[in-house]
Amino acid sequence: MDKLFVGEGCVYELDPKKTGRNSCAVVNGSSGTGKSETMIVSALVNNDERSMVVTLNKTSIIKRVSPALIDHGYKIAIMDFTGELSTTGFNPFEYMQTDMDYRDFAEAVIEPEKDVKNGSFWRNSSVNMLTALMAGLKVNASYISKDKMPTLRDFKTLYSEFEIKSSGFTSSVSTSLDPFFDLICRDYRDSVAARSWRAFANNNSSVAMDINSTLYASLQKMFLEEVVSLSSDYEHFDFRRLGREKLVLFIVTSSTNRVLDRYVNVMYKFMISELMDEARHMPHNTLVVPVQLFFDDFACGSVINDFDLYISIFREAGVSAVMLLQSESQLCDMYGEANARTILNNCDTYVYFGGNDPRTFRSIAERLNRPYSRVSQMPIDKVVVMRRGSAPVITERYRIYEDPNYIKYIGGRTNER
Repeated sequence: MDKLFVGEGCVYELDPKKTGRNSCAVVNGSSGTGKSETMIVSALVNNDERSMVVTLNKTSIIKRVSPALIDHGYKIAIMDFTGELSTTGFNPFEYMQTDMDYRDFAEAVIEPEKDVKNGSFWRNSSVNMLTALMAGLKVNASYISKDKMPTLRDFKTLYSEFEIKSSGFTSSVSTSLDPFFDLICRDYRDSVAARSWRAFANNNSSVAMDINSTLYASLQKMFLEEVVSLSSDYEHFDFRRLGREKLVLFIVTSSTNRVLDRYVNVMYKFMISELMDEARHMPHNTLVVPVQLFFDDFACGSVINDFDLYISIFREAGVSAVMLLQSESQLCDMYGEANARTILNNCDTYVYFGGNDPRTFRSIAERLNRPYSRVSQMPIDKVVVMRRGSAPVITERYRIYEDPNYIKYIGGRTNER
C-alpha cells in the first residue's frame, strides 16, 4: 500500500477510498530543511502502486533511488532539460490542438515584461507572432513531410528563414515568409495561424522589427539546445502512459536558470490535461494506475496555468500532487491570493518543516491555536502535521535514514537535501 511519509507516527495511506481524504499535500519549509529527502525520496524507495512524476534539480537522486524503483517493477524515464541524462523527449507540437494551447505555450516562452505599463504591447505582439509561426508550421504540411509532426528544430529552421523585407513606415510589413502564410490564410482562413499572422502583418516594418527583436531575445533564452533536442532527438513521451502502467518520470530542471521553469510548467499543463482526459475515458472516470506529481520548489519559477482548477478535481481522476514550498508568501506572490488559497484548501495534508516567513508563522499559529512565538521558535528537528478531520500533530520529522528501504537501497546517511 502506497503511503505518505511525513513524520514519526505520521505515515499515511494514500488511497482516498480508505482514508476519506484526498492525497494532495503541501510541504512548507525553508531551503535546507530536508523536505526533498523526507517527502520525495521516502516515496521513491517505498511506494510501488502508483506512477510518479518527480521534478528535481539534483540528478544524484535518480541514481540513488533507481535500484528500489526497478525492484518495485517500475519503468524509469528521464527528461533532462540541463544535460545528457534524457531517455525520452517532449515535443510541444504533439499537444497543441486549440487556440488556447498555442497561446499558453507562446505566453510561457516570451519573457514577462518588467515594465508592464509600457512593455505589454511588445510582449503581446511577440506572443501573437510566435503563435502564428508555431501554428502555421503545424498547419502547413507542405513545409514538412505529411506523416511527421513538426519539432522545435523545424521551428528554428523556419524562423531562421524569416526576414523583414520592406523598410520605413509602410502600411503593412512584407516578409520572406509571406508565401508560406499566403497558403495558410487562403486555405485555413479562420485558423489561429492565419488570424495571428494577419494581426502581425498589419504592422508597419519598423514596428514589426521591434516585435521580432522581442521575440528573438526570448527564443535565445528559452530554446536552448537541450530543449530543442528533447523535442526532436528522442522518442516522444506519451503522458497518458502514466495512467496505464507503473512509470516514474524524472524531470530535471536547473536550479539557476529559472527561465526554463516557464517551459517546464507549460509542459505540466499539457501533462495534466492529458491525464484528466485519459481518466474521463476510463470506467468510473479514474485512471487505471494512480499518478502522483512531486513538485520541488513548486512556486519558485512560474505558474502552471489553471492549476487551481485542476487540483480541485484531481481526486476523482486518481491524480494527486505533493507541492514543496519555501513559504506561503512565495505561493501567494506567484499564484495570487485567491488561487493560492484554492490550492492550499484542496490539500488535505499540510506539513510544516519550519522557516523564516512571518506570514507562514501566523498561518500555522492560527491553525494550531498556539502563540506566534511557539511556531517561529519551533525546534529544527520537529514538523507540524495537519490533516483534515484530525487534530494537528507536532512530532519529530520522519527518520528517513532509518527507513528499512532507504537503508536497503541507498545505505547510510547522506548529505543530500
